[in-house]
Amino acid sequence: MPSESEGPFLPPAEVALGALLAIALGHLLVEVALNGFRGYGYFNDEFYYIACSKRLGLGYVDHPPFAPLLLRGVRAVLGESLPAIRLPAALAGAATVFLTGRMAGRLGGGRFAQALAALAVAVAPGLLVLFGFYSTNAFEILVWVASADLVLALGAGADPRWCLALGAVAGLGLENKHTTAVFVAALAIGILASPLRKRLREPWPWLGLLVALLVFLPNLAWEGRHDWISLEFYRAAEVVKNVPTSSLRAAFDQALFMNPVTLPLWLLGLRFYLLDRTGRPWRALGWTFAVLFALILVVPTSRPDRIAGAYPMLLAGGAVEFERWGRRAARVAAVAACAASVAVFAPLTLPLLPPAALATYARVLHLNPQVERQRYNAVPQWVADSLGWEDLADAVAAVYRELPPGDRQQAAVLTGDYAYAASLEFFGPARGVSRVISTHNQYFLWGPGDPPPRVVIALGCSRSDLDRLFADVEQAAIFRCDFCYQDGMQIWVARRPRVSLAAAWPSLKHFE
Repeated sequence: MPSESEGPFLPPAEVALGALLAIALGHLLVEVALNGFRGYGYFNDEFYYIACSKRLGLGYVDHPPFAPLLLRGVRAVLGESLPAIRLPAALAGAATVFLTGRMAGRLGGGRFAQALAALAVAVAPGLLVLFGFYSTNAFEILVWVASADLVLALGAGADPRWCLALGAVAGLGLENKHTTAVFVAALAIGILASPLRKRLREPWPWLGLLVALLVFLPNLAWEGRHDWISLEFYRAAEVVKNVPTSSLRAAFDQALFMNPVTLPLWLLGLRFYLLDRTGRPWRALGWTFAVLFALILVVPTSRPDRIAGAYPMLLAGGAVEFERWGRRAARVAAVAACAASVAVFAPLTLPLLPPAALATYARVLHLNPQVERQRYNAVPQWVADSLGWEDLADAVAAVYRELPPGDRQQAAVLTGDYAYAASLEFFGPARGVSRVISTHNQYFLWGPGDPPPRVVIALGCSRSDLDRLFADVEQAAIFRCDFCYQDGMQIWVARRPRVSLAAAWPSLKHFE
């Protein structure tokens, strides 16, 4: 076992540095080069993160503050173009690919194992999607992988003071996405069930936990001041937003998300950590994955991306196990299978096909999973949510221009969805639409403005709500857009408020 003096980044017997850099760089270039290709634009959540980055805070209804804060810096330095906005997520993907290969090396794998582990992550369909747009998900995956890498080093005998670094990474992960707490809890169970539990007799793991809490403290304090509002959001999302899944369906979705071709590899990884004597120092990682996968099976609304960050550590161990017994023919077959899988899944995960051709492709292959309720389209959700936003801004601007001058002066756009609001904030000013409010998630906390509007152009709102609030409601347009979720959405103009919108605002809260 390596001595503690070697530090956490324990050198493998041979480093496939060139191969790892090539695979990671290739992954980065693919994600960046295809931005805006085939007419695909900003993903709906990207507008929302941009809106949040313009209103920095220590917390938001549906996410902690890290992603908006980072995006604020990106916008200041690189601007708001698609490549600029998406560069951090693409870099997180490249780093994840590289770290996975390096973990295989630290587990004793040679050049082939390192390259195979990195390649298995690079060709995972779900990861290609998540690293292709700006969101908290991309950074959460990297946080989980970096944490696993540090645990791997500690299991190999690294200086226990690196528990402080592990705590800092975990704390940063919590400041990015609250579900990192699930990973931390699973890791704690894994440590207790493994030889690493002897480290708990030392002060460093507990000091690392303290570091994590200190890093997370700003958002924790914000939540306390706002009556733990994110818990209300998470409960609502489970009931209203996420699709119910059986255990069998959840397991199938995991295999599809990570690429069925690599399924044997991550099963080998689980064997490596839990059953192989060589993997005993790192058994905590195997138990961590087992706990997370069990949760996926028992939670009634399991999204396929929820434990995405747990697979790279499994693929690293699986690649080491495969290298030991796989002959040359098996190795060639494994690489060929990964390459062939790219040909099958790339049209679904990368903007390679026009929407109409993609719809046909998804239908023929029966590969179009529904991730959220009431959001099913002929093309996958991650594609549909990248279409039609400028057209929507044009349609709303046309309605706004038709208002009498007196109405325009006291009008605002009211939406029932944060993506509609944020996209109109982004594209609207150039079209004369400058005031947008919404009842959805963080927009609800931002309120109706002062003074509240007396005329609204409403979209994504129910007619019954509008009739309750306004005496005069009329349909002004119906928005049409092929392959986007907004197709057929009614755009209303509402006047003569029955009550002040400020007074009615608490009853309009919409969390999901």
